[in-house]
Amino acid sequence: MTAEIDNPDSQFFFAEEDGNLLGYLKLNFSNAQTELNDPESMEIERIYVLKEHHGKRVGQILYEKAREDAKF
Repeated sequence: MTAEIDNPDSQFFFAEEDGNLLGYLKLNFSNAQTELNDPESMEIERIYVLKEHHGKRVGQILYEKAREDAKF
């Protein structure tokens, strides 16, 4: 996990509430992509949300963050 976090072509975003982690998003760019490896593309590799927070739009908020970053 440390290697993934240290990769300059990956970004992590964390959803939290009152200091408690609810889930996270991992985006890959350039050589960090697992499929296309296109420098003009971005890959959503993971959106994880703790089970007790399913149905509370946490995943949707993380997905919207990915879409926002894709528009740069």
